[in-house]
Amino acid sequence: MVRGSFLVLLAVLAVGCNSYRSRAQGPFADKGRKALPPPPQLASERAKAPLNIPANPLPPPPPGAAIGEASPVPPRPPGVESAEAPRTGKVIIAGETRLGDFVVPKTSQDVAPPQPPRPPAVPEEPLAVRPQPVRPAPQPAAPPPAAPPAAAVAATLTKLAQTATQRWAGIDTFEAKLTRREAIGRNPAQTEEVQFQMRREPYAVYLRNTGEVGRGREVLYNPSKHDDKVHAIVGEGDSRLYKAGNKAPSLSPDSPLVKAKSRRSIREAGPGTAVALFTKLVSSSPADLKYVGPAKRPEFGELPLELVEQTVRAGAEPDADRGGVRSWYFDAKADSPSFGLPILMTFVETGSNPPRELEYYCYTQVKAPAGLTDADFDVARLGRAKR
Repeated sequence: MVRGSFLVLLAVLAVGCNSYRSRAQGPFADKGRKALPPPPQLASERAKAPLNIPANPLPPPPPGAAIGEASPVPPRPPGVESAEAPRTGKVIIAGETRLGDFVVPKTSQDVAPPQPPRPPAVPEEPLAVRPQPVRPAPQPAAPPPAAPPAAAVAATLTKLAQTATQRWAGIDTFEAKLTRREAIGRNPAQTEEVQFQMRREPYAVYLRNTGEVGRGREVLYNPSKHDDKVHAIVGEGDSRLYKAGNKAPSLSPDSPLVKAKSRRSIREAGPGTAVALFTKLVSSSPADLKYVGPAKRPEFGELPLELVEQTVRAGAEPDADRGGVRSWYFDAKADSPSFGLPILMTFVETGSNPPRELEYYCYTQVKAPAGLTDADFDVARLGRAKR
């Protein structure tokens, strides 16, 4: 019994060893054994392959692939780039065109992809050409007028000064309506309308206020006959001590009470002093003068004037600490009674903010000569004039 079981065990072991060796696995496998030839059915299938197989043989299958199994993606022959196929959907490989998984021989004509339908052609009508307006060529901007040379300006200023001097030298008496505004100190300027009469030789002046400011005031200065005194009749609003229409005490032109009424002394009244000052500026300070040229002012309507501007330096005149500009307007009408004379003078303090007018002297209704006599400059006439 035991013997029979032992024999059965040996038989089983022998069968197991043979089965393990047939698989060529395990520690007892024969390492020197050659690879088996391909099965006969693979050779027969290769013999039945079509005749249009490319000349280049297919590369060996990748490792791990079973022999005799076809790859789902045909291998790429050598020498063909792996670039992406053109957007037309065709891949050209060694004289062949691949559409997907199908191989189509290349033809002499390339087939373009289908194009979207186009609308039917419509014959074009010729466009009507509108006439374009002819635009004039742009003209270059006119250059600013060139400034006259300094020599010409100096000659013009000299001529104005000479004309004014000659005209004033030929006038013995002068009469006009004088409109004046004077800023005295920091007090606001007031506009006065004055009847102005003067005699050049011997010097004498008479003034009478005809406007609202200082109405009825009379001032007479005749040093050759009535000493160096100012004789006056009190005007409206002039004094708290003296009633309007009464005679005021005679005072020197240098008295503070007299200077308080005007920026300039009565000794400087009239166009003669202005003519002398302008002539002096032309000869000694021409750089402070600027010839502006022809001008007009509403006070004179269409009367032609010539304007000269004077730069007044800071502190050069009373109450003009910041300096300013004085404008001289000369009568340029040859047949005018005031031809050649400065009939309008203004002085503006430009350094202040806003600019402040310090002086305004305007002569209208000029009579030159005026035919005045000694009686017009006699103290006896004071108080006789109608208000």
